[in-house]
Amino acid sequence: MLLPLMLVLPVTASGIEEQNNQIIIAIEGGFGLTITIIIPEGENVSAIKWSVEMRGLVFLGAYNEGTIVPPANETTIRIIPFGIGPGMLVVNVENTSASSPFLMFGPFVILL
Repeated sequence: MLLPLMLVLPVTASGIEEQNNQIIIAIEGGFGLTITIIIPEGENVSAIKWSVEMRGLVFLGAYNEGTIVPPANETTIRIIPFGIGPGMLVVNVENTSASSPFLMFGPFVILL
């Protein structure tokens, strides 16, 4: 039985106008990847660029990118990659990044 794991990484973003504000990136494995980007209520932000890169033996879905347009306070990104073996997941939001090692079997991703 494969259980989804969750990794929550608080990341300071440079695209937010006020100081000491955080963007929360929640990464969940299992069947594919679910990445949730949370911007605190009341923050004045412009469009936020994001990208997700999976380094390793990933055959499909190794790189994805997009833009979050305000006033979205929470954005969920769903990726169904396909690959095998260990690798490194890198999530970039604006000029900040978060990373996590993973183990992949087909479309199933286990965050380590």
